[in-house]
Amino acid sequence: APVPTTTYAPSPAPRPRSYALDWRAEGRSFFKDFNFLTHDGNHGASHFVGSFEEARAAGVVEASASHAILRAGAKSDTRFKRQTAKIGTKKAWTHFLAVLKFSHVPYGCGVWPAFYTLGAGQWPLAGEMDILE
Repeated sequence: APVPTTTYAPSPAPRPRSYALDWRAEGRSFFKDFNFLTHDGNHGASHFVGSFEEARAAGVVEASASHAILRAGAKSDTRFKRQTAKIGTKKAWTHFLAVLKFSHVPYGCGVWPAFYTLGAGQWPLAGEMDILE
């Protein structure tokens, strides 16, 4: 006797969600929607400057029409530290898609470039997702 078979058709693929650009950091205005943070929870070799103006004067940030630069700067007045910038967006998201283009990422002893997200709330309890570190 023939064996009955059941054929299941696959469900249609879910429709893609539509995305809309909500925020952008680029060009000469790259740093305008960032806060300059000074807390060093790692107690490392960074002396974070406290404002865009201070960072620009120290030579640790630069923005042109095509790109933005964050870099380590000169030795700080604080022993064993270098001036640099630590920035955080003024905006927060529940979900996001980030597109980044790095043309140069420094490496070497004492250099720790990072791009990461923090959860809402107190670190480390709220979590952290390292994207580049």
